[in-house]
Amino acid sequence: MSTPSSTSSPSHKPTTSSSSSGLRSSTSSTTTSHKHEHDRSSSSASESSAVGADGTKTKDKSSRDRDRDRDRDDHDRSTSKSSKGDDRDRDRDRDRDRDRSDRDRDRDRDRSDRDRDRDRDRDRERDRSDRDRDRDRDRDRDRSDRDRDHDKSDRDRDRDRDRDRDRDRSDRDRDRDRDRDRDRDRDRSDRDRDRSERDRDRDHDHDRDRHRSERDGDRDRDRDRDRDRDHDRSDHGRDRDRDRDKGDRDSERDHDRDRDKTRDKAKDRDKGGKESSRDSKSGKTKEEADALAREVESLLATPASTPKTSSSASTSAASSTHSSPPTTPTVVTSKSPANPSQTLPNIPIDLPSPTTVAPAPPPRPAQSAPAGPPKRPAATKPDSNSIVSQTAESPVTESPKVSVKSSPTTVAEPDLKVTPKTPAEASTSSAASSAASSQVADADTYGDGYEAEVGNDLEYGYTPSPVSRPTATAVTTTASSKSYEKPTDQEYKTRLSTEFGKACNAADYKNNNALYSDRECEVLQDLFSFLITKAPRAIYDAFLSTAECRDRWDDLADTVAILSLVTDSTLSFMHYAIEQEFLCYLNDFTAAFRENSIVTKISKTLLRKIGAKFLADMLGDLLKAVVDDSDASYEIDPTKLSNGEDAETNKAQLLKSVDALLNAIINSMDRMPQPIKTIACFFYELSQKLCPDGKPLPLVGGFLILRYINPSVFSPDTYGIVPSAKVSPKARRNVILMSKVLQNLSNGILFGNKEEFMITLNPFLEERIPMLQQTFLRLVTTQSNYIRTPIEYEQRPQIKDWFLFHQLLFVLTKHFKTEELEGTDLKYYKEKMRQLNVIAGKINYLALDPAEQKFVKDLVASRNAEVTYLGGFTKQGDPEKSLLVITLTRIYLIKRMKVVREHHSFELTEIVSNSPTELRFVFRNGPELAGETTDSDVVKFVRRAFSPNYCCVPDQNRFKVTAVPEKRAKQIVIPEQLCGGFVGTFRAACDQVGIPYNPLLGVEMEQLFRDNKTINLNYFPGDEEKEDSVLPDLAPVFQALCHNRHFTGIELHDRRVDRCASLLADLMKFNSSLTSLTLVNSLGPEKAFTGMFEAMGSNSACSLEYLDLSDNPCLEDKALSSLAFFIQSSKPPKGFKVLKLANSITSAKGFAPLVAALVALTKSYPDNPLSLLDVSRNKLGDSVTQLSQWLLLGPKSLTTLKINSTGPSGGAKFVSFLSSMKNCPNLASVDLGSIKINKSEECTPVSRLLYEGPLTELNLSESIGNPALLQEILPVRNQTSPLSLTLSNTQLGLLGAKILHESIPRLRGITTLDLSGTDIGDDGVGAIMEGVLFTKSIRYLNFNGCFGKGTRSRSDVVQMFVRLISSPDYRSLEKLHIAGGPRGCQLSKTLIPFLEALASNQSLKELNVSGHAFGSTGASVLAGALRVNTLLTEVFWDDNLVGMSGLLAVRDALKINARIRRKIHIPMNDIASLLAGCSEDTKKKLRSILLDVGA
Repeated sequence: MSTPSSTSSPSHKPTTSSSSSGLRSSTSSTTTSHKHEHDRSSSSASESSAVGADGTKTKDKSSRDRDRDRDRDDHDRSTSKSSKGDDRDRDRDRDRDRDRSDRDRDRDRDRSDRDRDRDRDRDRERDRSDRDRDRDRDRDRDRSDRDRDHDKSDRDRDRDRDRDRDRDRSDRDRDRDRDRDRDRDRDRSDRDRDRSERDRDRDHDHDRDRHRSERDGDRDRDRDRDRDRDHDRSDHGRDRDRDRDKGDRDSERDHDRDRDKTRDKAKDRDKGGKESSRDSKSGKTKEEADALAREVESLLATPASTPKTSSSASTSAASSTHSSPPTTPTVVTSKSPANPSQTLPNIPIDLPSPTTVAPAPPPRPAQSAPAGPPKRPAATKPDSNSIVSQTAESPVTESPKVSVKSSPTTVAEPDLKVTPKTPAEASTSSAASSAASSQVADADTYGDGYEAEVGNDLEYGYTPSPVSRPTATAVTTTASSKSYEKPTDQEYKTRLSTEFGKACNAADYKNNNALYSDRECEVLQDLFSFLITKAPRAIYDAFLSTAECRDRWDDLADTVAILSLVTDSTLSFMHYAIEQEFLCYLNDFTAAFRENSIVTKISKTLLRKIGAKFLADMLGDLLKAVVDDSDASYEIDPTKLSNGEDAETNKAQLLKSVDALLNAIINSMDRMPQPIKTIACFFYELSQKLCPDGKPLPLVGGFLILRYINPSVFSPDTYGIVPSAKVSPKARRNVILMSKVLQNLSNGILFGNKEEFMITLNPFLEERIPMLQQTFLRLVTTQSNYIRTPIEYEQRPQIKDWFLFHQLLFVLTKHFKTEELEGTDLKYYKEKMRQLNVIAGKINYLALDPAEQKFVKDLVASRNAEVTYLGGFTKQGDPEKSLLVITLTRIYLIKRMKVVREHHSFELTEIVSNSPTELRFVFRNGPELAGETTDSDVVKFVRRAFSPNYCCVPDQNRFKVTAVPEKRAKQIVIPEQLCGGFVGTFRAACDQVGIPYNPLLGVEMEQLFRDNKTINLNYFPGDEEKEDSVLPDLAPVFQALCHNRHFTGIELHDRRVDRCASLLADLMKFNSSLTSLTLVNSLGPEKAFTGMFEAMGSNSACSLEYLDLSDNPCLEDKALSSLAFFIQSSKPPKGFKVLKLANSITSAKGFAPLVAALVALTKSYPDNPLSLLDVSRNKLGDSVTQLSQWLLLGPKSLTTLKINSTGPSGGAKFVSFLSSMKNCPNLASVDLGSIKINKSEECTPVSRLLYEGPLTELNLSESIGNPALLQEILPVRNQTSPLSLTLSNTQLGLLGAKILHESIPRLRGITTLDLSGTDIGDDGVGAIMEGVLFTKSIRYLNFNGCFGKGTRSRSDVVQMFVRLISSPDYRSLEKLHIAGGPRGCQLSKTLIPFLEALASNQSLKELNVSGHAFGSTGASVLAGALRVNTLLTEVFWDDNLVGMSGLLAVRDALKINARIRRKIHIPMNDIASLLAGCSEDTKKKLRSILLDVGA
């Protein structure tokens, strides 16, 4: 039984335990007492039973005794029982009281515990409400701050708007006053100008009358002079023909004499043959001698026809001279002897006659030609002393006398035997060769001053005349010698007309077979657009001056119209042309816009191109009805009426049809194409402006009716409205009469005496003319019709259009007045003209027969080439003529439609030309190519084609040009090319190695690298085994970079270029501008590097400063020795600044020469520029400690040393190596990653670098073996420079986190802390964050994969991050990475308060919250932050179980701040999980989200 004291003794155990203990003690005491009573009763019963067993004698006594004893016992028992019962009751009461007190105490203790728990819960609720109230207060404060800022910005904006409005109002008032003053001054000046113009007009009228009388007298004198000149010319022609016939007769006589002599000799030989069977001299039999005689006779008889042909040609030329206008004096040269051994192949390229300088212009037709447009008055009178020859349009009264002498140095073409042709082919080839030979025949006539005026002939493709000309000493003049003077406008136009006429008559260009590449077409289109915008007068005057070429003028008008449509410059050019036409006819307004006007010619094509469909829709049904009605007749001419026809009936039908036609025109006027209405408005506007006294509406009607609608009325079959077979003569007459009436209606005039039978229609005209005039007036007074809307025209120009415009450009360039262009415009024009190939090659190509044209075209297409020149070539020793084709990269010699010679431009070493037609090519490998060309100075075409391939190439590596005279050997001046001419050399190199060249790739290179000095070869992906690679082989790139001076850096990653090792060695041997070379995982084996290093050592001009050969594990002893030699031989300022050999050195033994080279370099030049050395990830072992020899010398420029993963074993050498780093005064970055630091003595050098040295970056990832060593490595840092500390993937544990908690505040200036992949858990993150919050310099913090369950609450850790991004004390933080990981390392929705706090952050630019599984709720909160935060530009947020709603929220947030360039990485893993088993609608939504977020 337990005592009360023990029961009531104080206990720290809970109340329920003590009460149960007391209850157990009372129960045990009661049980003991009952046990004693039971024992006594049992013993007395046993005694009585024993007495009774003795016998009956003692029964009474014993019974008495027993009774007595029993009574006594009963008494005693009753007495003891009463006393025991009292004790038991007392014990029971005591136990009950004790139990009751225990229960009360337990109840009180429980009540106090409940009260304490209630108070704790109340305190927790109070704390939570306080936090919520604080957060709400902070949020309200921030919101109020933002609202206040917004209100302030709104007020400022309103204030600025009011200020701007007041300023604009004052500006408008000031402009209004200025405009009023300007208008007043303009009106005053206009009145003065009108007054002066009236006076000038009055004087002009007097002058015009006087000039008319003088002109009449001059015309009479000119007529007499022309008559005399024609008579003299005819006499001269007869004399010349007589002399030529005499020479021909003499030649025939000589040939007959030679033939007779040969025949006599043959007879003598025959006689001698009778004496002997074999001739003693010739050794031939009689039969052989007879065959030889016949052969000689035939050969001698062949040239006899040549003089006759020449004579007939000269006779025809002389006969045409009588009807042709005056031309330049004919220069007669010595006749070249006939050479019957030279024959012409199947290529029909004819040569001009060797007896003339240039062919005469084509003869004029016998009938009078229609009058061309009037010539603009000349600005200045031509100089009477000028030596410029007069052409067909130039008077010769004031020209000096020119005497021409024959020169013995004349170069003449040999007579060639022409293959038979059809008459059409003969005329075509003759015209082609004539024009090709006389493209610039007048250049020598103009003299050297003319060449200086038009610029460098090589820039514009100037082609000298191929015919023989006298030397400069053969031309004399009576006028004094003087420099070239600018031609007048009249001479300028005359030259254009003559040159264009010669060129256009050259070949049949209408077959669209001219050879033009897509690039040339683009250049021509750019030139047309440029000239239309900058110098429209050039095209206008050139077009106007070619009016003499009547058969080509319409084609040229079509070309100008089509090119203007393609370049969308039609309206601007038409406005300019109409204005110029008005200015030319100010005094005679009615003479403008005739049939031969430039406006009329171009309008004809324009209206047909853009208005044909409208005419078919408007007039189709009406005209079909008129044409199909075979019985109807509109004839009202009495002289043409058939039997039974009534003029009145026909008149009624005619008026009915005309009335229907007129109504259709009036009702459809609003639906007319807008460009046509705009051009009609130009007529009205310019007529009102320049000819206010004229009537503008007839001009509008003439344009719309005469030039547009009427042609389709009287010729509906031409416009495709009706088939031509259906238009009968009667229907043709009907529509012609309708057009006559319609034309008079548009002109507003009645029929007169010219067609008296039409006078009966005048009442109808009087009624309808006001109606049509009102329609015209409504058209030209509608302001919307003056808007120049773009013209949609999808048809591409044909080849003939490009040829005509190219020919016009060629002629224009020789006479172009550059006053209209200057500065960059003139430079652009010259550059574009330089990009065009010469026109002579185009003309020569058109002179070929179709089979040869097809062969050349197929050859060019198969080689992906572009022809720059094409012409005839007679190879030395081979009389048969061949074809010389020059492309941008190659030379082809074609004979009988076979390529017999082919050479690349890089094979050419020299060009020799001792005369204009002599040409000899010298090649590195192969025989020379020498011969005669049909065109002169082909050498400059070769130079022009090949010079872009040699940009930046030294002179000793280029081909040489040797020519007589020396001025022909001058190099072409090539303007500065983009990227230092890289594309030209690259194109030639591609052709040399057989790689197809893509012009678009060249354009991309120029655009991408024009301002970038480093060429990244990974931009051009390719695989040698794939056909669709952009650039399957980089060999052309390295070849083009050998001498290039534009690029200073080359980058290439993860692409093998082993086959280019020799080219790379050549690049390093010759290049002098390359300063950076990066070849990461790109080159091998070792001999490739050995060759490259040896080439670097042999290049005294090598300026390489940056070399990155990482991930090329093939550098062994020999290669490293070559590299060491180059390093040791470098003399500052040259030499490496950056040397990266990570994962490249395979021989630890070969590392020693490299270290020795560094030691020798530092001893010789302590200030050498090497600042970064990277030998990381090389299996060097303890060999890396050899660097201590170099580091002890204290290289002054060394700032970065990377030796991670090199595998040193530690020990004294390693400690000495670490200690040697302190000798480097500027060493700021050390990478010791994956190098184990396990001893305290190894920590001391590192700690000293942090404490004493200028170290700003230390990488110890996977290096710390014992976290306790951190306390020795991270001392108190007194430096204020920024410090970056990397401890990623290190087993730190909680101990390392606590050390960092204490060390981080002591590291002054720490800006970067990378703890990614460490095992610190939530407790470690919290401990480190407490230390981070004590420093305010942190910029980059990385806790990726560090979270794990611990004793610290995660909400407390998140609140630390909230404080970090919310407090203004940590505005320096720019990057924060807190990515989670697998289950257990995810913060889940606990991270949402942090995401909410991002809205108010003003410093973060990069954030990583991937792998936390916060779902769509967290994504929506993040989207809300992105709506407000404008600084956060890069976010990683994958692996967060984001659904469709979260993705849509982020997309909408990004659209709000679309102007901010963000890089929100797409959550690919989350999207992949959504795509698993989703519907098509979900896939479409995800696709749109990807497009929006990815953009």
